[in-house]
Amino acid sequence: MLQQIFYFTVLAWMWIAVEAMGCGMCEETVQNSMTCSSTADQKVKFSVDVSLKGKIRLQCLHSTEADYSLMEGCDFSSVTHAEFLGCALPNVSYKEVLYKIGVNPESVRSLAFLNVSKNGTLLQQHLEELNDLKMLQVTGIHSVASDVFRSTLMLEAIEISDSTMNQLGADLFHNMTKLQIVMLQHNMLEELPDKLFSGTPSIRTIQLHNNQIRTLQDSLFKDLKFLTTLNVSKNKLEKLSGDVFSENHIMEYIDMSENLISEIHTGTFTNLQKLKVLNLGHNRLKTLPWGTLKECLDLQKLWLNNNFLTHRGIRNAFPRMSSLRYLDLGYNNISIRSMSNFALHNQTKLQYLFLNNNNISIIPDSLNNVYVDLVRVDFSWNSFEVLNYTSLIFQSNVVELDFKFNNIETVDFTFSFSLHKKKTMTLALEGNPLLCHCRTYGFLRMLQGLPFVRVNNTMEITVKDIEEAFCQLPSGELVNLMEMQTETITCRLTADDVCSYDFRLFDGRIVIDCSYQNLKSIGFLNLSKSIEFLNLSKYNNNKPNYTLILANNRLTSLAGLQIYTNLLNLVVPYNKLSSINTSHLPPNLKALDVRGNNLTNLSPAILDYLNATDMSLKLGSNPWHCSCDMLDLFQFLHVPSRKVNDFTELQCESGELVMDLSEHDLCPFFMQPMVIVTIVVILILLTIFSILGTVSFYKYKQGIKVWLYAHHMCLCAITEDELDADKKYDAFISYSHMDEEFVMKELVPGLECGEPKYRVCLHYRDWVPGEYIQNQIMQSVEASRRTIVVLSSSFIESVWGQLEFRAAHSQALQDRTNRLIIIVYGKIPAESELDEKLKLYITTKTYVRWGDSKFWDKLRYIMPHPPDLVQKKRNKNIDNKLELSKSPPKQSMC
Repeated sequence: MLQQIFYFTVLAWMWIAVEAMGCGMCEETVQNSMTCSSTADQKVKFSVDVSLKGKIRLQCLHSTEADYSLMEGCDFSSVTHAEFLGCALPNVSYKEVLYKIGVNPESVRSLAFLNVSKNGTLLQQHLEELNDLKMLQVTGIHSVASDVFRSTLMLEAIEISDSTMNQLGADLFHNMTKLQIVMLQHNMLEELPDKLFSGTPSIRTIQLHNNQIRTLQDSLFKDLKFLTTLNVSKNKLEKLSGDVFSENHIMEYIDMSENLISEIHTGTFTNLQKLKVLNLGHNRLKTLPWGTLKECLDLQKLWLNNNFLTHRGIRNAFPRMSSLRYLDLGYNNISIRSMSNFALHNQTKLQYLFLNNNNISIIPDSLNNVYVDLVRVDFSWNSFEVLNYTSLIFQSNVVELDFKFNNIETVDFTFSFSLHKKKTMTLALEGNPLLCHCRTYGFLRMLQGLPFVRVNNTMEITVKDIEEAFCQLPSGELVNLMEMQTETITCRLTADDVCSYDFRLFDGRIVIDCSYQNLKSIGFLNLSKSIEFLNLSKYNNNKPNYTLILANNRLTSLAGLQIYTNLLNLVVPYNKLSSINTSHLPPNLKALDVRGNNLTNLSPAILDYLNATDMSLKLGSNPWHCSCDMLDLFQFLHVPSRKVNDFTELQCESGELVMDLSEHDLCPFFMQPMVIVTIVVILILLTIFSILGTVSFYKYKQGIKVWLYAHHMCLCAITEDELDADKKYDAFISYSHMDEEFVMKELVPGLECGEPKYRVCLHYRDWVPGEYIQNQIMQSVEASRRTIVVLSSSFIESVWGQLEFRAAHSQALQDRTNRLIIIVYGKIPAESELDEKLKLYITTKTYVRWGDSKFWDKLRYIMPHPPDLVQKKRNKNIDNKLELSKSPPKQSMC
């Protein structure tokens, strides 16, 4: 912080001095920046930037021939680093140039000439008398004079790059004993003098990449005993001699990638015992001589990718003691045919191994048993066809394997077992032709986190590219590995001319598939003989259970299946069945699929059979005849405990969904021609009997009614008007206070103001204040011909609502007539929230839903018929016990 304050103070003083004294033809533009213009054409010749850290940067603009006299009078004496950008080399020393721009040459330690224009030649005169210069950077020149550094022997770092320079003088660095870093990258050098570095014993780093160098002489690095880093990548080297690094004992980093190297001498790296990183990638190596890296005992990272190496060509080439942590052998010709004798078996410390783009089809044992620190192995773009469970078990607990774009069809966990310690495996499987079949079952179960007894949760598998990982079904369809239903995977046992026989791993069931065989009857199968011949009982602990699939045949009957006692699942969709005979069904059948047949109804016999079992059904895609004949089936379907898996998809032959119909929609009696004929006949008969019976009835009327009522017989003879003649109200409305707005604004006005008009009992206007609520509920129910329950979620939570429902239900049972009217307001509450009696009533009786287009027609139909329509006499003797009050009815809502 103090140093920054000091620099800022100096610069501030410097700029104040410049403003006070003038700075040639320059003027300040922004803080710490200025531009210098000539008086002749008024064009800006160059810009100047000065940083707080003592650096000045001068950029030539419109003219590469800089007129540094424009800055005469400036004072930048504290500058230690000077940079010239886009300027031509001057005809004088840079010492003189620095003086002209106000910089003290004796203070400059770093000098840079970047993007030198006109590709000039750097001469000795340019650096003359800059004796204390430590760093020099030059880009964009054409050549360098051999004696250019005679005056700058104190240089520690030299960079000459991005130039058209193609040769160097042999004495270029002569006697530069302080030089440590030489950077000659991105030039056009073809050859280096063998004595180029002979007078520079202190060099530690040499950068020669991106040139056209063809050879490295044996004596080139001979005197560089402190050399640690060498980059000769992207050149045209073809071979390495045995003595090129003979005296570089402390070398740590060598990059020779992207050359043309096809030959390496046995002793090239023998003396490099401190070498840590070696890059020989992107060359033309076919083999590594025996012991090439044997003595590189500290080698940790090695690149041999993009060569022509074979497995045999790299044997006995690696360090004799384990040291490698990272090894890239991708893009070679490596084939591994044996799980033993792996070329890298002694490199037990390997963590990252890249073997991608080779011809490998098996995983060597060394990877599983020797590499204790293994983290990641790349086997992508190889020739793997099968992965076995044992090949995926490593000493490391967490390993990532990349198998993308191989030919893997199976990840076989057939012979899997529990591990002593839990392992975590991450795979990459994109681009493999995986099959969704029997041998992949265990792998898919573990991948999806489903139970797999053999491994017993001792291995965790994830696929990192799971969105791109698919397996193929026998039908050819591709399914994502996480979406594959493992419960459907089967193992093919055998097949004959008609059927295939598979073993389903999930539940141990035998699946017999005889689909698409144009079968007309079961007799063509002769399954008993096939089952006995195959001895299928051995697959399921001597208790074989079967699934029989007969899809897309021409069966008209199931006769013959009744003899198969172990047949649990029968699948016969898309045949020609028009009826089902209970005597033809296997005795222990648990599931029946008859979709896509010609079924229009189910007989009472089959319904009774199904009611007595817990069978799962699929009935869709049949032409169901939705009429009165279907009422029994309709009621069967609406029992919640039924397992009709596709109930929501059942359609009438007209296209209507069965689930959207009510009993009234299903059987409107006045629309049936046969019903009309029946009614006419019945009316004629009734007329005859009524004439004969009227005289007898009126003569003994009272005695007959008493006897019939006492013995609960022929109650139809006692009309509802007779039973309800003494009722004060047509209906008592039971509702939750939360639904009061609906009742007051919709329901009551519709009943009291519509045609016909009804008398409605409401607790807030018709109850006598002060009496017990329970008594008033009972009296309201008894005094009303109907009790209307507004069923909603709020009603379920109402204690008084539940009490009112029970009272009405009891009264209905006592009178043996249906007095309850259920109006569903809103969504039907879940069955778990309903009272048992209310739930039973909902599932067995018809209810009216608010919002139905025929709501009022249906409601008035089940309300009491008014006197002017019924034309019956009413009994005026009202029992005092049922009368709530002698006061006249309250004002209606009209």
